[in-house]
Amino acid sequence: MIVRFTRPRPDQDARFYTVLFHALRRHHSVGWTDRAGPVEPARPAADRPHEGLWAWFDDVPVFFDMSDHVFLFDAAALDGAEVYFKANLHRGVARRALEQMGRSQALDKLEPFLFLPPRLSRIRRWAAWTEAWAPRTVPRTDICHIVGVYENRIRDGESSPLQAPDTMPPLSPAAEHFWVRWETSRALAEAGLSGPRRLVSRGRRELEDGRHVHPNLAPPRFFFEIWRARFAVVNTLPHALLPWKALEALALGRPLALDVAPRVEMPAPFRLEPDRHFIELWPGLGDFDAEAPLDDPRSYRLLRPLRREALAAGVAKLKEVLRDRSRLEAMEAAVKDYGRTALAPRAIADYIADRVGRRRG
Repeated sequence: MIVRFTRPRPDQDARFYTVLFHALRRHHSVGWTDRAGPVEPARPAADRPHEGLWAWFDDVPVFFDMSDHVFLFDAAALDGAEVYFKANLHRGVARRALEQMGRSQALDKLEPFLFLPPRLSRIRRWAAWTEAWAPRTVPRTDICHIVGVYENRIRDGESSPLQAPDTMPPLSPAAEHFWVRWETSRALAEAGLSGPRRLVSRGRRELEDGRHVHPNLAPPRFFFEIWRARFAVVNTLPHALLPWKALEALALGRPLALDVAPRVEMPAPFRLEPDRHFIELWPGLGDFDAEAPLDDPRSYRLLRPLRREALAAGVAKLKEVLRDRSRLEAMEAAVKDYGRTALAPRAIADYIADRVGRRRG
């Protein structure tokens, strides 16, 4: 198969396509082309960037939509593409969004995709080298919980709304984003689990107070902390999406403890199995609200009443697995197999080629 990618615009983040490009290049004829897509993709709005890139698979126009918003689609690309790969695809939200755009027929063009960390191959090599050469005296920890926040609400004088869940007002996405991460860190500490618990500023120094929010760790230190932990604890609320760090942890051979499993569709070769690849700390929160209007955050975010007791029970389950040697070893083996197979370039290239080939007939 001959694959030609259009060149990203200067304002685009080419990291989204690094792993995809290199995986396809190992198994197909891949390069760049100045040939434009069949239609010009939408320019990103200032407040809502929309990442997308055209590629030609032989004569089949294919669009890769890397927007992290489940409700956002490129109308022109929906018209021009024969295959429309959508990262963070939620069929229910997509159906409603396309109906609103008057493009319900384009639903059949959609194929799920996912965000592939640009350092994926490097991480896999680093993990293999470290497993082989790291001293056996390196102390192992129970968990690694290093997650970014956009605010520092506790420093700013707020109290956690989960202290009084029965009188808790509906949380905004921003409030839930911060408090879920803070509450997860608190619950891990109360359970006595060893390992780093660190809310980081994503480079925004004004958030850092040295107590609640800290500077980012350098990537080598971050990856080392995940590697020496038994579980990588990753927060997905309120988005219920799978961030880069989750796949990075899997590439490092570490099972995940997710606050909630992703509500978006993962392509079949990359699907994660509960209690095999991950543990869910806060189950039972349902799906996005299908009755809420699309401009309401509840239609694309999990904004549900949250209880500390439910989180504590999830952390207790995590602690049980950590203390059950056979179960822990089974999860570690499953995750390492996932890293070798699902995250291998061949699996990525075969998935894309298979989906395009099916469309081409």
